Amino acid sequence: MTGADLDQMAWDNRRIFLQMELCANGILAPQDMTAVQAHVLLQILNHGEQGTSLTALHRVLGYSMAHLSTTLKSLRKRGYVRMESCTQDDRCKIIFATPQGEALREFLNGAVAAIRGRLYSSFSQSELQDMYRLQKKMLQNLSGISTKKAMGGMDT
Repeated sequence: MTGADLDQMAWDNRRIFLQMELCANGILAPQDMTAVQAHVLLQILNHGEQGTSLTALHRVLGYSMAHLSTTLKSLRKRGYVRMESCTQDDRCKIIFATPQGEALREFLNGAVAAIRGRLYSSFSQSELQDMYRLQKKMLQNLSGISTKKAMGGMDT
């Protein structure tokens, strides 16, 4: 490819992610919450009264099950979420936001809006549409690639 430094583009994407997380952590600091915790709690809040599961969070958010478990433990200790056993399987837990977690909804939505505003403020609508399309294309290119395949090995 001419005219584009693919290595630099990859590093820039990583730097964008890290800067977004640092910005989010700064905005969320008054609530003693991290960007990941806020992301998970917002997803749980969006599920309302039906709740969600660890597996569903993993599939939607892309965080590892171990990382989600640790995050949920922290949110539960703070009183933001509660868990109930599934009626069909005691090993399965349904996760719900508590009233204390629900009370953070407005603050969290404001934090997301502030980060989004800062990140995309200088883009035209056309540029945002192009970026959206290209990001989806990149994600599609990467979907289904296992770690072993990415490293040139056999997928088992």
